[in-house]
Amino acid sequence: MKSSIILSICALCATILTCSCSTTSTIPFTEAHNYFFRNDATIPESPMITTEEQFDSLFGMAAFMGPNGTPTKIDFKKEFVIAVVLPVTDIETNLTPVSLTKDNDVLTFVYDCKQGEKNSFTTQPLLMIVVDKAHEAASARVVQK
Repeated sequence: MKSSIILSICALCATILTCSCSTTSTIPFTEAHNYFFRNDATIPESPMITTEEQFDSLFGMAAFMGPNGTPTKIDFKKEFVIAVVLPVTDIETNLTPVSLTKDNDVLTFVYDCKQGEKNSFTTQPLLMIVVDKAHEAASARVVQK
């Protein structure tokens, strides 16, 4: 009886210790709108874009008239971007941000992808989020939910 209690206490302590060592934290972000992926660019290996020059070589503004037609402002002195760029497709594709977490020095961006009907035209699905530089990490990865 004593040994099973001691074993239970040890297991509980090990669980608490494991959980307390985790450094995963949720990171706030803003979804960026009204940009397109340039057709003369190559999809980057890293989803993290930290400079305006790199951003401008990959994306263009897709402004249109109306209250929501202005592209999201990005200040690369204070912010960086994580982008999900999928290959060109003729299938209706909607990308939605789910979460951004940081574990040690790796950011993980989770997104959802819903596909619908076949279109008579092609598009290149794009999802971008803007993150405060205070949360910058050594690397970032994107994961489809």
